[in-house]
Amino acid sequence: MKSPLVTVNILTWNRKADLRRLLTSLTKQSYPNLEAIVVDNASTDGTARMVEDEFPWVKLFILSQNRGVGSWNAGFENATGEYTIVLDDDCFPAQDAIKKMADKFTQEPDLGVVAFRILDRKTSEPWNSVYTPATDSELDWFTFAGCAAGFRTHLIKEIRFPDVFLYEHELEPSIKILDMGYRITLCPDIKAYHKMPESQRQSQKGAYYGTRNDLLFAWRFFPPLTCLRLTMGIILVHGLVALKHRRLISYLKGIFDAIRCLPSAVRNRAAVGENAIRAFLPFLESKKVFGKVRKRARDVAETSFRT
Repeated sequence: MKSPLVTVNILTWNRKADLRRLLTSLTKQSYPNLEAIVVDNASTDGTARMVEDEFPWVKLFILSQNRGVGSWNAGFENATGEYTIVLDDDCFPAQDAIKKMADKFTQEPDLGVVAFRILDRKTSEPWNSVYTPATDSELDWFTFAGCAAGFRTHLIKEIRFPDVFLYEHELEPSIKILDMGYRITLCPDIKAYHKMPESQRQSQKGAYYGTRNDLLFAWRFFPPLTCLRLTMGIILVHGLVALKHRRLISYLKGIFDAIRCLPSAVRNRAAVGENAIRAFLPFLESKKVFGKVRKRARDVAETSFRT
């Protein structure tokens, strides 16, 4: 029986060398039936020419402006595979990852998203975050890491990624997919290697977009009382991180812009079922999260005394 077609949807912006490495890795995959799409977010470093010259089998879509993560939707619109993988341009899958992912989707019809295990490209150490806990066992989870994940194509075509430019774009499609009755499973044996950012590389953008997008997500999808608690928690968590890393201005801008967008968020509120909301509560309201808040508060206090 012929293997189902898998689309690999790659978003890129000015990372020509990283993209070359990723596309080369696709030629070494053990899975035989792939379609590769590259969405170029208005790169200025010759990325598009490199793809055209060195990888003519890739479907290339060149955008006139950088629209951030929302540009992945151009790839979803043109995907023809039964399953679709999203990849950052500085991330590449292990040689057997796509085959394992396709087999898992085939075997589990209620599986909506395969969350890859993300490893540091240099050290092969696992990325241990709320999105991708460093577990050795499969885990039904509430979301995925946007740098490497697989979807049933019909789901992601319908849901799409939100137009939030950067950060936290995984949350909206996750809660919608869970609300449709599908599962999101973190699969530690399905691996991708990611170039890990240096400590301060994304600090200002992370403070702004992370704060803004978390607030807008909470306001759109959660019942009023839960939304109020989440708003307070998000402001506290992001505020402590911003204080520790001296990025308060970007953090405050994120809050201001979220408030400015509040009328639109209210108009576009999307009711989701109790099961989907419950799946998110371990992340948003668990003792583990507030334990981190307390630890960050201690770190901030200690840093303040030292300085």
